[in-house]
Amino acid sequence: NEIQGVRGEISSDLSCSLSHSETDSSGDFSSVDSSSSINSTKSGTQSDISSAVCSTSFDRLAYLVNELNAPPEFLEIVGCHILGIQGKAKATNQVKHKSGSLDEIVDFMARAFIRCTSHADMVVLALDDVHHLDELSWKVVEVIFKLGSNLLIIGASRPLKSYRLEVDPVFWSELNSAFSKELRFTSIVLKALSEIEIRDLAAYKLGARAHEIEKSFYIDLHIRSGGMPHFASQILENIRRNKLATMLPSGKIGWRTNLKKEETLDLNFSTAGELTIHRIDSLDTLVRQVLHICAVFGKEFELYEVVAVCRGWLWIEESDEDAFVEKIVSALNVAVNEGIIDESFEGGEELKIEDLDDDFEAEKNPSYASQEERAVGNIQYRFRHDMWREAILKLLLDSRKREIHSVIADSLEKSMEEAHDSSGDYSSMIKLFGHRKASGNTAKASTLALAIGGSFVNIFLNNQAINIYNDALAMWLPTSEETDTDVIAGYPVKVLQSISPQDLQSIVALHIAKAQCLTNVLRHKDGVQAYNDALLVIKNTPASSQIKDRSYSFPLFSGLFFLLKMGKIEQDSECSYERGLVEMFVAETKLHGDPVHYGRSLGMRAEHLARLGKVHEAFDSLLILDGIYDVDKHSVAMCKAYGSDRCAQAISVSVLWNLQLGRVVKARETCDFVLNKLLGKMDLRNVHNTMMILYPILFVMKDWGHAQKMRKLLNKSIVKPFYEHFGEGGSTPLLLLYKPLDMLFEVCQDGEVHDLLGKVDWILEGRNGILGDFIDLSMGTFGRTGASITAEICLHLARRIEDLHKKRQLLAKGTALARRSICICLRDPKMPFAYNQTEPVHKALEEMVVEFDVPEDMITNKTFDYV
Repeated sequence: NEIQGVRGEISSDLSCSLSHSETDSSGDFSSVDSSSSINSTKSGTQSDISSAVCSTSFDRLAYLVNELNAPPEFLEIVGCHILGIQGKAKATNQVKHKSGSLDEIVDFMARAFIRCTSHADMVVLALDDVHHLDELSWKVVEVIFKLGSNLLIIGASRPLKSYRLEVDPVFWSELNSAFSKELRFTSIVLKALSEIEIRDLAAYKLGARAHEIEKSFYIDLHIRSGGMPHFASQILENIRRNKLATMLPSGKIGWRTNLKKEETLDLNFSTAGELTIHRIDSLDTLVRQVLHICAVFGKEFELYEVVAVCRGWLWIEESDEDAFVEKIVSALNVAVNEGIIDESFEGGEELKIEDLDDDFEAEKNPSYASQEERAVGNIQYRFRHDMWREAILKLLLDSRKREIHSVIADSLEKSMEEAHDSSGDYSSMIKLFGHRKASGNTAKASTLALAIGGSFVNIFLNNQAINIYNDALAMWLPTSEETDTDVIAGYPVKVLQSISPQDLQSIVALHIAKAQCLTNVLRHKDGVQAYNDALLVIKNTPASSQIKDRSYSFPLFSGLFFLLKMGKIEQDSECSYERGLVEMFVAETKLHGDPVHYGRSLGMRAEHLARLGKVHEAFDSLLILDGIYDVDKHSVAMCKAYGSDRCAQAISVSVLWNLQLGRVVKARETCDFVLNKLLGKMDLRNVHNTMMILYPILFVMKDWGHAQKMRKLLNKSIVKPFYEHFGEGGSTPLLLLYKPLDMLFEVCQDGEVHDLLGKVDWILEGRNGILGDFIDLSMGTFGRTGASITAEICLHLARRIEDLHKKRQLLAKGTALARRSICICLRDPKMPFAYNQTEPVHKALEEMVVEFDVPEDMITNKTFDYV
């Protein structure tokens, strides 16, 4: 096929990989029709046949999900959201559980590809423009490469010195080292064509043999093109189209001897760009207008999309719908014939024009009929080379491009609404977002970015969500051409001074969403920065004072307070940063007037003061909270706004504060109130909320001799509801606590322990019971660190078993964790109740270490990689 390039970027990387994996891919796959790819069918196609194809593709995907033993939810995740295939899942025997993790999604897509191609003796996967390949696609390619057999992957890209690949650095290093030595990876750099290669290209384009090309002809062509493949191809296309070459008396092909000056105009261009613009200018007005729309659409587009936009954008003297479509198709056909765009026919079986149930009359339109004979499905187009699209875009004014982007976005949105698919697949939603952003509609673009990012987060694609949020925030950031150095949080001051209240809310919402994702992937420092940037924007934007609904900023305070509790924000000894943050939150929520948010801020202030040892002041804040909080009116709304009922949690943790002050009776009353008045009002499906409410009370009640009762309550209110609603594969932030808590409540009591040796083996195995920083720091203020829970389990088990070796192992692990817990509790701000829970366990373990002669290096060697 044609070799193409761009002046100034002559070299390209061609990476060829041959996988020699021994994976068994045998087996017939006829029931899935593996010869057909599972293509994405776009929203808005009006053909019933296209709908039928959607269903067929969905059924094929459902078959794959079942055969590959993937979670049923993958039908929605991979099918609807990623591939854009619509349909309804058939009954399955598989248990539904949480959405798959990123690795599971990637693994499924790779295994599906391998399964669908398992009938072939050899598979060639050709990837063009891999410098545009996204991170997830690279991950799929990596797994296919490592698992596939009889597979050749060819990837072509622009020079890597000018583009950054989104490939995993480890995999890229493996390709260029180990896999390269094994001859499974080869990198080839394509340079400018030589005179002989230009001769061969000329022979190909002119339908001749290489030896039939006259030497002076191909040398002249080489000089004119500079050896640039695409430039040479364009010149040869002009030569062929205008019949500027002919068979010479020598029997070779060369320049016509009677060439006129005007005939050589198409050859006298110094760059391929000049030649491209000349050819565009020579096109009919309608063709140029249609190409303007196509260029704004992007590198790829579909007929129904172009027609829909043209209908609302171009004025064509055709009242008949069929005639209007015919004109658009004719214009696109001209572009196809000119080699500007390529077309493909997908989405339907081959049916003759006379079989169609429409108003076209084939005999009146032979050329259009021939197009319809080729496929019923929607026609897809793609610019043959980036140069064409770039040249067309350069001819358009920025204001014109924004207008076309707006019309395209409206058309795409309407198509999605007509298809009753408001959420859309990710590809369609991202395309819509891109057009909204390019049109300058910051409000709608931000709303789309938040929706897309939220969907990504739901299936654990946090990094992809961060990319979307950054892309949206770039609407207000200075461009590379701007040199404004007066910025706040990265934004030009003049922008912040002029933005509307709606834009301010969008910026803050995007920063909050970004910060939450950064926290999810443990980039806590970056998450803090994102939150603080949002605060700076609020403080330095005049539009902030115009916003009456202050709730748009409240998640900022909640997120920062969480990171403070996790110890991810450095503070002075007086915690002045936290104090200022809390007081700002209280003031904002009080001004806002909603008891849900005001109650949350009061609970936050109470927790903050208690952590600083100012327990009496914490109760003052709790007293105000008690006057406004009504569990029946506010709990559901609070869970919706903050994920859990923070007011109920503040009331529950006040049990510990009462005990610090020696008010045992009041502590008992609070326990009774939480267990009998609050707990029954909570949604059992929100197991995280239930755990946060019960956690302080569990240990207080255990110390009062109710361990068995707490074990039953834990299983009834948290463990059982979790597995009923989320299944074995489900996830929740405090899931790691479930088994250790259940085990602690069993082994701390007198009497027989079920499967004692099994529990010993489990707690000694690897990282079992090592709950990490997140639980230690976040739950320590609620009564107990995770490390101290496991330490006490080790203590009780060591007291029960006779095996000296295992007893010493238990004591070593328990002591190491108890020491860690003591260190955490004594940090500023201190955790007095958690310390009181750990100290007697630590003391007992140290005494047994001496009694049973446990070596100190056995304890200190218990180094655990806390996350």
